[in-house]
Amino acid sequence: MNLQVATTLPHRPFLHCTTVFSAIAVLLALLSIKMHSIPYLKLSLIITTAIWTHHWRDGYRRGIWICPIGSTPPYWYFLYLVGLVALPLSLHFVLRFTSELINKAKNQGLQPVYFI
Repeated sequence: MNLQVATTLPHRPFLHCTTVFSAIAVLLALLSIKMHSIPYLKLSLIITTAIWTHHWRDGYRRGIWICPIGSTPPYWYFLYLVGLVALPLSLHFVLRFTSELINKAKNQGLQPVYFI
């Protein structure tokens, strides 16, 4: 596809809807807690980091697209840089906190919930 065509689309592609990937990441995180699975938790945080950094970059130029609501206005470049630093740091703390919850559940003998 020609780069000029891709940069002048009249609307955003469907996968640039931040709500879709955020919902998938939250569902994966909840599933990881129910199944006591730290690898699923890490997968949800990897998806969150990859998608949100991309959407955060797009938002600096065009705003963040939240599907049913609309788009935010574009924001300052400085805010973009702060968000790029804050996102991995905050997800690190989420991983640490949630991993402790999963390990406590395993140590208390709680059985994981499997949906199969």
